[in-house]
Amino acid sequence: MEIVAEDNGVLSKIIKIKIQPEDYKSKIESELKEYQKKSRIDGFRPGHVPLGLIKKKYGKALLYDAINKILPEKLQTYIEENKLNLIGEPLANKSDFDLNEVLESDAEMEFQFELGLEPEINLEQSFDEVIPRYLLDPSDEMIEDEIKHLIRKFGNHIQPEASETGDYLYGQFIELDENDNPKENGVSSFAALALDLIPHPDDRQKFIGLKKDEEIIFDLVNTIENQAEIANMLNIKKEQIPALSPKFKLNIKTVNRLIKAEVNQELFDVVFGPDAVKNEEEFKAKIKESLTHQYTEYSDQKLFKDVQEYLMKKLNPALPNDFIKRFLVYEYPETYTVDGVENDFQKIEISYQWNIIEKAIMRKYNIHVHMHELESVIANYMVKRYSEQGINLDDEQIDKLTKNYLENKEERKNLHNSIMDHKIFEAIRGFIKTEDKSLPMDEFTNVFKN
Repeated sequence: MEIVAEDNGVLSKIIKIKIQPEDYKSKIESELKEYQKKSRIDGFRPGHVPLGLIKKKYGKALLYDAINKILPEKLQTYIEENKLNLIGEPLANKSDFDLNEVLESDAEMEFQFELGLEPEINLEQSFDEVIPRYLLDPSDEMIEDEIKHLIRKFGNHIQPEASETGDYLYGQFIELDENDNPKENGVSSFAALALDLIPHPDDRQKFIGLKKDEEIIFDLVNTIENQAEIANMLNIKKEQIPALSPKFKLNIKTVNRLIKAEVNQELFDVVFGPDAVKNEEEFKAKIKESLTHQYTEYSDQKLFKDVQEYLMKKLNPALPNDFIKRFLVYEYPETYTVDGVENDFQKIEISYQWNIIEKAIMRKYNIHVHMHELESVIANYMVKRYSEQGINLDDEQIDKLTKNYLENKEERKNLHNSIMDHKIFEAIRGFIKTEDKSLPMDEFTNVFKN
C-alpha cells in the first residue's frame, strides 16, 4: 500500500492510493476457498468445484468488496494522521480497471481522491474594533403604558347588574334577516364585546345600562368598524364580512367589569415577587429594566449579525472554490447543476466561509452539545408549559415528554443547532469587544431597518 499526496491548487489535494496484490490477494483467496467448500455446481461433487471456476464466478465481486473496504479505511487514516480539516467529502476520480484482468494478473491499482481543505483561521490575532450592542431605552410613555397593562392584567373581574362604559358584554351574536329573525345558515357566535371598541359615542351609548339576559339588535359591522375585531368576534374571515347582514342580535349572558388594580405594594409583589420593589419609583425602574429585557433577543440578533460581518471581513477565509462547485454538483445532483452553482456561488461562498469560522471557534474553545443539555432544555420547557396551564408534572411525566420530543429528529436537530449557535456566540463575545448602547424606540427600530 502506498499513499501519495499532491497539491491541486488552492486548498485542494489529490490523494493517490496504490493497492498492491499483497493488500488483497490472501483475503480473497481465503474467501474463494470458503465459497469452494459451500458451492454446488452441476457436474461436480459438493466442495470439489475447481477453484478457477469459483474465482471466475465470485472473484470480481470479492475484489470489489475488498477495495471498498480498504480504500475508505486507508483514506480516513491518512486524513486523521495528517490532521486535515476537510470541506465536504473526498471526491473519487474515475478509475478504469477491469477487475477480472486485475485478478488474473495480480496487477497494482491506483485510486485518486480529491480533497477540499479548510484554511487556517487565526483566532489569536487582535480584534480591536468595538461592536455596539443596541439596547432599547424605554420612554416614560412606554413605562406608563406598561403600568396601564399591568393594572388591568392583575385587576379583579366582577359582574355588575347593568353595563357601563369600559365593560364587556358576553353573549351570543346572531345574524338576522330582513324581518329580524335568525338568518338561515347565518353566522352565530359566542363572544365578548368590549364597549371601548365601539368608536362612536352615540353608538356606544346604546349599550349602556344593559343587563344579563337582555338583548339588543344593532348594525354590528358599522358599529364596531374594525374588521379584524369583527372577524375575531364572529370567528370568520375578513373576506366574509361584506356579505354579512346589516343586523345582528346580541343575547347577553353576562355583564363583565374589570376593577383595575391599585398601584401599591400588593401589585409590586404580584408583578416582581415579594419585597423586590418597595415604592412606585422602584416599580417604574423595574418595568424599564423588564421592557429593555423583552427586546434583548432582537439586540443579540443584531449584534450577532454585526459580529458575523466583522469576522467575515477580518478573517476572510479562502476557499477551494472549484472543489466546492464540483462537490455540490456531485453530492447533491437534485439540488445543484453546474450553471446553478455558478449563479448562486456568492451566497454559497458566504455560507461556507462562516461555517469554517464557526468550526475554528468550536475547535479552539472545545465547544460541544451533549444529550443531557438537550434533555435539560426540553424538560424545563415542558415544566413551564404545563405549569402555565396549572398542571404540575412529576419526574416520570417530565422524562416521558422529554423523550418523546427528542425522538423527533428534526426537532432534535433544530434544538442542537440552537444550543450550538448560543455557545458559539458566547465564545465570540469572549474575544470580540462589544459595547452596550441604549437607544429610544424610534432609533432602536431604525437600527434594524438597515
